[in-house]
Amino acid sequence: MGRVGLELGWMPWRARRLGRIDQNLERLREWAEDMVKMQRAMAESLQSEAFKDTLVNGVTQDCTMERRAAGVWSALREAFGTLAVDGWAPVAEAGRWIADRYPEQLPAKYGCHSWRQVVHEAPIFELRYFEMDGQRSACFREKEIPAKSNESNEA
Repeated sequence: MGRVGLELGWMPWRARRLGRIDQNLERLREWAEDMVKMQRAMAESLQSEAFKDTLVNGVTQDCTMERRAAGVWSALREAFGTLAVDGWAPVAEAGRWIADRYPEQLPAKYGCHSWRQVVHEAPIFELRYFEMDGQRSACFREKEIPAKSNESNEA
């Protein structure tokens, strides 16, 4: 058998290898197309108002508040720092203060009908009613987090 016979003996092996390479190349092309589609979808999602509400304001799709960093909670903390007297700030005044400075922060955005409801539903705030100028007034403050005891370390 001459040189031609050896070359012909390798042909089926080469064909199988080339076929496998073509299959893998096609699979890589499909993956690349899928990655481009996923990048587009992610870019659209990251630019959406819903994503901004969730990330910045802590509002989920069902209008519940999820995080301490929620925009409205930050605004309420800021209002509290400005308006508090004897450790409490009036909810109505805080609402007006926030409306002047952060008009995009509205109770409705968080599925609430009033500032009192926002404070009531936020797990980080305490709501109490006080008699002020002869009228019952809702006031709030941030809840105190009890210090963790080291009883297990003392034993």
